[in-house]
Amino acid sequence: MLKLDRSSSETPPATKNPISKTSPATPRVSKLGRGVAKSETDSPSPLQTTRTPVERSPRPAVSKTPVDRRSPKTSTLAEKPSPSPRGAQKGSELQAQLTALQDNLKKTEEKLVSVEKEKEKAINDLKEAQKLSEETNEKLREALVAQKNAQENIEIEKFRAVEMEQAGIESAQKKEEQWEKELESVKNQHDADVAALVAATQELEKVKQELTMTCDAKSQALTHADEATKIAEIQMEKVETLTNEITRLKGLLNSKYESETDQTNKMVSELNLEIETLKSEANESESLVLELKSEIETLKSEGQEADKLVSELKSEVECLKSEEKELKSEIETLNLELKKAKVYKEKLVHIEASFEELNVELETAKMSESYARSLMEEWKKKVEELDLQAEEAKRLERSASSSLESTVKDLENSNHLLKNAETELSSLKENVSLLEMSNVRQKGDLEESERALQKLKLEASETAKKAEILKNELEVLKEEKTQALNNEKLAASSVQNLLEEKNKLISELETSKDEEEKSKKALESLASALHEVSSELRESKEKLSSNQSENENYEGQIEDLKHALQTTNEKYQNMLDDAKHEIDMLMNTIEKAKESHKSTESEWKEKEIELTGCVENSKQENDSLQKEISKLTNLLQETEKEAYASNEERAHIKNLLKETESEVTYLKEVLGDAKAESMNLKEGLMDKENELQGLDQEILELKAREVESLKKIEELTKLLEENSAKVTVENDDATDSEKDYDMLPKVVEFSEHNGDAKIEQPSKEIPVIENISKEFEFKMETPVKDVNGEHKDSEEVEFKMWESCKIEEKDLSPERDATVHDESFDDEVDSKTEAGEGYDQINGAENVENGASSPSKQDPVKKKKPLLKKFGSLLKKKGTSNSNHK
Repeated sequence: MLKLDRSSSETPPATKNPISKTSPATPRVSKLGRGVAKSETDSPSPLQTTRTPVERSPRPAVSKTPVDRRSPKTSTLAEKPSPSPRGAQKGSELQAQLTALQDNLKKTEEKLVSVEKEKEKAINDLKEAQKLSEETNEKLREALVAQKNAQENIEIEKFRAVEMEQAGIESAQKKEEQWEKELESVKNQHDADVAALVAATQELEKVKQELTMTCDAKSQALTHADEATKIAEIQMEKVETLTNEITRLKGLLNSKYESETDQTNKMVSELNLEIETLKSEANESESLVLELKSEIETLKSEGQEADKLVSELKSEVECLKSEEKELKSEIETLNLELKKAKVYKEKLVHIEASFEELNVELETAKMSESYARSLMEEWKKKVEELDLQAEEAKRLERSASSSLESTVKDLENSNHLLKNAETELSSLKENVSLLEMSNVRQKGDLEESERALQKLKLEASETAKKAEILKNELEVLKEEKTQALNNEKLAASSVQNLLEEKNKLISELETSKDEEEKSKKALESLASALHEVSSELRESKEKLSSNQSENENYEGQIEDLKHALQTTNEKYQNMLDDAKHEIDMLMNTIEKAKESHKSTESEWKEKEIELTGCVENSKQENDSLQKEISKLTNLLQETEKEAYASNEERAHIKNLLKETESEVTYLKEVLGDAKAESMNLKEGLMDKENELQGLDQEILELKAREVESLKKIEELTKLLEENSAKVTVENDDATDSEKDYDMLPKVVEFSEHNGDAKIEQPSKEIPVIENISKEFEFKMETPVKDVNGEHKDSEEVEFKMWESCKIEEKDLSPERDATVHDESFDDEVDSKTEAGEGYDQINGAENVENGASSPSKQDPVKKKKPLLKKFGSLLKKKGTSNSNHK
């Protein structure tokens, strides 16, 4: 009793500091209680799971040892008299409160475990979502970079294509200039050839005049029938030369200008030989002229005419020499033209090769079309898959990454496909241009072949006309043989007929040229109607072809001139032979004429047979040429069809490109949608992070509350043990203790009304309560400071929590009655912390008897149930009074 009085007397100075410390701590505890209530209401029902058997397993093992320890207590309690019913009710209420507290603790622990698990899951989800968002952002950046690179490559390729087109245009302009220069040179050559032809016609007229003079001289000098036979032989030789020329022309046409160089070389050699023979013959003719002069002196009239002929022959020899020079120059031009013909042949070979390459490229273009179609179908499938993925992305966060990857891959494939399509388009454009060039060239070749056919037809008609003329001449010769007296007149008429035929041939050549020009104009009009764009090039080529045809005509005319020169040479040779024969064999002319007549008839028959064979061969050649022309026309039609098909393919490819561009725009829209979805996902992640922060705060509040509850339980267990020890000491006088406990409510009420902690009461139990409240408040300060200040790590809190649980099990395990009393007492103390006023009054006493648990261990036999029951009822009354004040 003295100790208690001393403690009560010492309380007023000691209570000043604890009151100042605990007054701000009481609202903090109320805040924690409110946070716990919120967490209990906001937490979902699945979190309230039962504890695992591992957590419950240590309880029976711990509970066995205290039973053994409390066995003497129970025996001693049995000896004591039974407590009053009022104390039993208070103990049951305390036990119910303790069980409720334990259940709440278990629930909070389970909630903490579940919340921590959810927190870990949410953190993992956040990390995964952040990784996915980072990956999607990187992929989007890569896709944007790839798109920029593709656009830059497309612009570079367009620039290159423009440069190539400009270079092609410049090269075409240069070629056109070259063609124009060549045309001007050809025109100049044509003018020179026309001048040469005019000179040749003039020379032919001179030769005709000379021939008339020679015919007059022969008619005056030779009045015999030998002259008619000689004239017939000369005409036969002319026919032979014409037939030889026809056969040569046919051979040239059959060989397709391959043996022209050899023939020209042979012609040059023959002309050289002829020139040499002419020189030797001129020397011989001079000797013969001398002999003739001696012989013609007898015949003065004939000698004078021979002198004139010799002078004329000399002048003609000089003309022949000048003509030889011209022929050499013409031969050189012919060689150049032959070289050009070879070049054209090589070009034809290249054109055929390019035509085959174009066919191959068309096949490749068809393959590329089929491949593009398959790619388009794949694109459509991929677009459908992307739509499905977009729908799934709205539902699931993880499918966003896969859909973005697929879209990025599809974009890369589309960029590659665009590049391939552009390269294919450029190749197709080049192929189309090459096809157009080849078509133009083939048309030019066809026109040249048609012209050659027309020439062949004209030549065949001319040969037929010549054959008819020769037949007529044969008939005339027969009539001349019958009419020997009129041979001179008939010879003159035949010469005139030949000249007229030559004039006719020249006129026919001119008409044929006119017809050819008309046909060329018609073809040019058709070509301009078909191809307006390439009209200028075609006109230039047609001009070249016309110049070539004119050159060929000039070549024919030159050949005719050559033949005419040969005939004149032969005539001169015949004239010299005639002079010799006239001097030597004037008497034997009649017999030779008869023999020559027979031989000429046989030769004419053979020549007629040969001419008929030649005509048949020419017909066959014409048929073969017509077949070739039909083949070429078919080839032209096929090439036109292929060009049309290539144009259609080009249009189809353009449509495919448009479709691919539309798909690319669609994919860009899909990417925009995916970006918007990723932004929505980021917003959702931010919301989840906010929710996690709220959960962290709730978890911290729950942990603080748990720590506080565990500390309360520990303090209550200590206080119960101290009270039980004190009750055992003072249990001798139960009535005095009841009176003391009856005094306690009055003290509490008085402290509530006054709020002053300095009032001292003489009761014995006041120091005990003051010590309990003081220890409770001192231990409550630390978790509140931890909650309001910087929180410790979750691992330390969990460790302390498990230690507190262990302490709880050790302290509460001795008996079920003790746990019930502790729980009820914990509830009462919690109600006091919420109120905050009762502690301010009780808090004045010092905790003098901290080792109050030792009497309970020393005296386990004493009773403590009646005192505990009274103490619980006192605390209940205090709780009800606090609730009323609230």
